[in-house]
Amino acid sequence: MENISKNKYEKWLNGDLYFDHFQLVFSDPLKRGDFEVISWGDLDSDSQQKIQAKQKEIFNELFEKKMKIILADFNEKFRNSRAKYMLLSLTIYQIKLIVSGSLRRSGDFYITDDSILPLSLEQNYYNDILTYISRHIIQGRPYSYSDIHSSYSKLIPSDFTPPQVMAEVFLLFLKYLTDLSNGLKENTNSKQEKYNELVFSNAQAYIIHQESLNSIKSDKYYKDALVQAVFHYLKEKGCIEEKCQEKQYILFLKSNHPTIVLSPKIERLKKKIPKYIKDQIDQILNNHNW
Repeated sequence: MENISKNKYEKWLNGDLYFDHFQLVFSDPLKRGDFEVISWGDLDSDSQQKIQAKQKEIFNELFEKKMKIILADFNEKFRNSRAKYMLLSLTIYQIKLIVSGSLRRSGDFYITDDSILPLSLEQNYYNDILTYISRHIIQGRPYSYSDIHSSYSKLIPSDFTPPQVMAEVFLLFLKYLTDLSNGLKENTNSKQEKYNELVFSNAQAYIIHQESLNSIKSDKYYKDALVQAVFHYLKEKGCIEEKCQEKQYILFLKSNHPTIVLSPKIERLKKKIPKYIKDQIDQILNNHNW
């Protein structure tokens, strides 16, 4: 029995044994004959314990590896950012969209709308993330690690991160960002940060503003009149703080959108927004349920 148990464990570890609850095993029917495929219940208890222990170890290794990559990428952006609180707010907003199942669907993928955290998650992959969060995080059910393949699997790409691992990564990343944000609120002395906080009502409002500017980039009046029109219309809609004045907004634009050339007369332009621009922004507002 010991030799049989050892043989099954080693076959699984070497990528020659798979279990029939793995959908990926059957993605290419021609490959099924190259491997032994069995049910989990066909294993003896010793083999099950060995494999589960190794699956947990692989899970933790993949988690630590992915977490280091995401933190390194974010921390580099954070160090270089001149609007750190805004960067934090936007990233937190995107992570909350992910873990709450609120990403926008595009074909067979769910995507984020912001360049701060660009992601494209395949439909089944994203559903597995949400299922893990619901069952094992929110409801607190024990996790068996049965979804984790051997590191030497011949069917899974070496850079593949299981959705269950990504769920844990997103949640810990959200906690990291929230703690960092709370500390930054208490210690920020940056004049620019304070201007940014006074301009937008929240991170979602900032994203709506970015999309609104992007929607008018092709217009010949983009540099002046329409930019101001966007400011007043978004202020009317509650995306921009009521107390925010044009001077504060212009300071924000100069710092964060240096390609926009503003003339001195911007503060004297008419505040009426053209209907075609209003329609574009209304569509953006509707997309964000604002």
